Amino acid sequence: MKAVFDGLFTRVMLDKSFIQQQITHRSFEPFIRAIQAQISPCCNCIIAGGIDTAEILAQITPFDFHALQGCLWPAVPINQITTLVQR
Repeated sequence: MKAVFDGLFTRVMLDKSFIQQQITHRSFEPFIRAIQAQISPCCNCIIAGGIDTAEILAQITPFDFHALQGCLWPAVPINQITTLVQR
């Protein structure tokens, strides 16, 4: 964590396994809020991985992550990226 607090990273991603294991606990909300409060001043972007179901998306949305990653957004071929971004 020292590297994060020293500002060596512009983006920090919370791991898929971490999100999926912790989201089932009652302590998830205060825990995530504490992590965000600690990390936000030290980086430009916090990303949540493991957003694989609509239920997880609904639970994670209130935390205003800068980006989400998971199976809800399938990979696209590189030649379709421009079209995807323009939508």
